[in-house]
Amino acid sequence: MINREDEMMKKLMITVVVGLLVFTAQSFASRDELKDELKELRREAREGIKAERSQANGARELRAEDSEGGRTVIDVRGNRVRVEKYLSRPADNQIRVVVLNTRPGLADRVDQVNWTGTFNQDLPLDLRGIGRGMWGSRGGPRPEYYITNVLRVATSGDNSLTVTRDGGWLYTFAKLGEREWCLVIFNNELLTINGIGKIERERINYDIDLNLPGMVKIYYPHRDDSVLTHALTRIGVTGQIIWLGTEDALALPTKHEWEREPNEHHLRDKLVFADGTWISRDRYLIDDEGHVLERDADDPGHWLPFWRGNREIIHGASEFDGETIDIVITPGPAEEVGY
Repeated sequence: MINREDEMMKKLMITVVVGLLVFTAQSFASRDELKDELKELRREAREGIKAERSQANGARELRAEDSEGGRTVIDVRGNRVRVEKYLSRPADNQIRVVVLNTRPGLADRVDQVNWTGTFNQDLPLDLRGIGRGMWGSRGGPRPEYYITNVLRVATSGDNSLTVTRDGGWLYTFAKLGEREWCLVIFNNELLTINGIGKIERERINYDIDLNLPGMVKIYYPHRDDSVLTHALTRIGVTGQIIWLGTEDALALPTKHEWEREPNEHHLRDKLVFADGTWISRDRYLIDDEGHVLERDADDPGHWLPFWRGNREIIHGASEFDGETIDIVITPGPAEEVGY
């Protein structure tokens, strides 16, 4: 039996993990096909959890217990959204989160994000506190468990956005006694849109044992053939970033737009690549009625914690042909208190 505290803990882990994610959206043609598609997505999420359980012993079964939550809210565009969240343990050192958004008013439009995080070692049965150190520490003890690999796939209809991050390790940028300021950095990262590479980062000249972060080579689509090409090299992890010139100017993005609403929790950025393609992202913090939360007048630059509202991210891309990927994440009372 799983007690109430364990259930609250699992709900907490859903939000802590899902709050770092990137999210999804789009519409389908036939209402009957959409219902079948949604049933299939839910079935896959549940059967995946059952399969994980059937392959494990009793102790592992407890660790693989799933947590599911469902809630209906309004998104920033005024559409009613049914949010479903599933958490499972596909391996002893992994956590998987699946989020489904259904919009009944848009022919049951379905948006999905599937996030799998791999840790540096097998996780304990009790996940309490894991989320607070999985990405590093801000002046606390060095985390015992932290992320080393991430696979995030956001989809809506035929459109997809995939992020892979591999080779994660803890880089320490300050230390005082037992207190440590460190964060997870990755040696390889790749973002693709509909299977097409858009941004790649490769870390070079690093040394984990000596705590040397090295440099990062950044690749973008080339102007002439859209092939990912080394465009820039960057030094620095926190604070001052140093750019080491341009390797190939024909691979440099032509425009980067960034704006923040002065009085609301809305951030928008758009990157236009040298080949003319682009990606965009709108981030919101909204209430259950879809209203964007206001910023603190005394601290307008501060972004409220995710448990203070619902997180919504809308992704756009030239390859989406006018559609978007739009996901809403809703925290619960247990997650608000537990965090």
